[in-house]
Amino acid sequence: KFQKLLLPPPDQRGKGGETEGKVEVEAVENPENISRGAYNFSMTPDFMLRSQLDCIYGENKIFDIKTRATHAIRNCFNLLPEIPASERHLHFLDYRLTTKKGLWFSFEREMYDMIRAAFLKYSAQVRIGRMDGAFVAYHNTQEIFGFQYVPLSFMDKTVFGSSHMADTVFAVCSTLLARIIDQCIKGYDNATKLRFSVIPTTKRCLKLRMEEIVDETISPPQEPGQDPRVVHQVAPEAKEWYMWVQT
Repeated sequence: KFQKLLLPPPDQRGKGGETEGKVEVEAVENPENISRGAYNFSMTPDFMLRSQLDCIYGENKIFDIKTRATHAIRNCFNLLPEIPASERHLHFLDYRLTTKKGLWFSFEREMYDMIRAAFLKYSAQVRIGRMDGAFVAYHNTQEIFGFQYVPLSFMDKTVFGSSHMADTVFAVCSTLLARIIDQCIKGYDNATKLRFSVIPTTKRCLKLRMEEIVDETISPPQEPGQDPRVVHQVAPEAKEWYMWVQT
């Protein structure tokens, strides 16, 4: 992951930064098994949620790391269809962040896009992990233009109006998801393993799919900090529903 480039190697963690021309970084003691990955879990009345943790500052100030490509690179994949998708971003490297404010080439534009497109999922992840916020790195895949720390309270205010409303929306959505799953699992006994998927569509609806797992294979993690790789073999028949948004 690109986020790993922002983290020091294990032998340099917690040693602080150089002071010559820089701000000294507070030393933090890391547990020996930090490379195994760390998670926080949150409970709703009906199910458990998990959020991976990236960083901790001091004793308990946990925050996430987000890497945010520039506006041009994020929106280039529908352009230049004759060029392989893996190479299209190379034609937009000249789009650089050079000013604080403005419609283009600015940090203001990146924040505007992030509020509209990413803060909803960021706030959910940070809330599930009981984190303080997210540390964002702005880049074009070749160059980092700057960093910004975005607290959860700012996400709540810009998306929902207040942290109280954000907590309310999260609770209502969790209850709605639990009711949807309860309806989908009717007809299955408790011993049956199921895979539930929510699939977006081009219309104003979501496709809900329930598949019965007949076999699974679990492989060890490929890299430190990753989850074990789980491969499911599902039954050929799957149940599907569509959930429409009424406006």
